[in-house]
Amino acid sequence: MKRSRIFQTLTFLILTPAFLPAAECAVAQFGWLAGRWTGEVNGMVSEEIWSAPAGDSMMGMWRLVSKGETRVFEFATIVSNAKGTVLNLRHFSGRMEGWPKEKERPLALAGCGDGEMVFEGTEGEATVKLTYRKIEGGGLSVVVDKDGRKEEYRFVKQ
Repeated sequence: MKRSRIFQTLTFLILTPAFLPAAECAVAQFGWLAGRWTGEVNGMVSEEIWSAPAGDSMMGMWRLVSKGETRVFEFATIVSNAKGTVLNLRHFSGRMEGWPKEKERPLALAGCGDGEMVFEGTEGEATVKLTYRKIEGGGLSVVVDKDGRKEEYRFVKQ
């Protein structure tokens, strides 16, 4: 019985990709995210598009369309500098009006792995964690965790 558990533990450790601390991650490692991703959430079309890494950054956008009308645009950058790597997000209405109460809220890279990156920060009093992860079959999972309330968006690459 002990040998079986030891074997299972060793197999898990060998087959589980390493999750690196933020200091060991580089924007160049996030190329797997580049491209156009689409999904559906509660009957709404969700689309995320990311550029390939270039220099110290990537740029992206997300939009949510409901009943043929764009409800939300989100523009994003992932930028590295001497202080670390951050994800910057800005939201707009479908008419490109900035969300009035939204303030700059960079999320710091907490770490990365093979096909995964995790950003953390705060939004007002709330703790925010945003995880991008490649999933089986070539898909993308984006999990937004605000104070333990999680929302997952799933996409397929186009």
